[in-house]
Amino acid sequence: MNRPGASSTSRLPSKNARTLLVLTLMSVCAVTSMVAQQQRRRIAVMSLDVSPDAKQKAASQFGMQNDLGATLADLIINRLVADGKFIVIERAALDKIIKEQNFSNSDRADPSTAVKLGKIAGVDAIVIGSITQFGGESSKKATNIPIKIHGIPMPVANNQKTSTVTVGVTARMIDTSTGSILASATGSGTSSKTTTDSNTGGITSTTSASDFATPAINDATTQAVTQVVTQIEAAPIPTAAAPPPPPPIPVIARTSYTGTVADVSGTTLILTVGTTGGVKVGDTVLITRPTRKIKDPKTGAVIKVLSDKLGEAKITEADDKTATATYSGTAAIKVSDDISFQP
Repeated sequence: MNRPGASSTSRLPSKNARTLLVLTLMSVCAVTSMVAQQQRRRIAVMSLDVSPDAKQKAASQFGMQNDLGATLADLIINRLVADGKFIVIERAALDKIIKEQNFSNSDRADPSTAVKLGKIAGVDAIVIGSITQFGGESSKKATNIPIKIHGIPMPVANNQKTSTVTVGVTARMIDTSTGSILASATGSGTSSKTTTDSNTGGITSTTSASDFATPAINDATTQAVTQVVTQIEAAPIPTAAAPPPPPPIPVIARTSYTGTVADVSGTTLILTVGTTGGVKVGDTVLITRPTRKIKDPKTGAVIKVLSDKLGEAKITEADDKTATATYSGTAAIKVSDDISFQP
């Protein structure tokens, strides 16, 4: 229940908040789409090789004189593009490379040629294959059907002709970086159509072979192509290899150094050691004051110096011979106090 005077819309987000939410959702969608696009692999499909038997039957039985291998390759490409799993490059781009590299039609099913083409075309995998079967078979069945026309017996000769078209395709998907076979696919399609010739009293009605040939060829070819594409799409393609990591940045071993306070101005100290002695900006040095020297009783040489720790200072500037440091301790610092750095 709203309080008196309270607006019923007071809990709705502001216009700016709603705009920000919309922009955020749009950004998420854009990034998701970009990632999905990057995960799709680039492939190409070469024109298929055609076996001599398939080529001869296509020409003699169906009068097909076109490049059957290129036609079926286009059907495979169209199906791959429609399914959207891969980024498929145009076959015309491959044909151009084949022409430029002087490859012949006999190289269509050669894996080594496929790898060379794929690398030039910049694809992750390339599909090669062959049309192993393309032809038809026919069978006839003749029957006489007795009928009467105006009471007069009139036998009808009924001749049925059944024609079956079979298309067989094999294909391999080759990894262009390694030359290994990622997938091996086989497709086979069969389609049967029946035509009828009938003769009644010398009058013949005929359905010609051309009435069934094209639908049967299309049906059988579609079956074979669908099977091949399904098997290709089911095969995993390795993702592009990640670039090697950059070489590690060499770590330069630090060395210890010592020096003396040469000047004191408030908390700013000038030291008698610089970059040639190993000083780096950012170093923290320890400041000490000698309190007692221990000498060798026989030689008189100083063998140990006892010192009081006064505080620390951070190097802020440095040149070859001197360094400037900011002192952070509380004890008073004097000229000639010692400084030291330990990595």
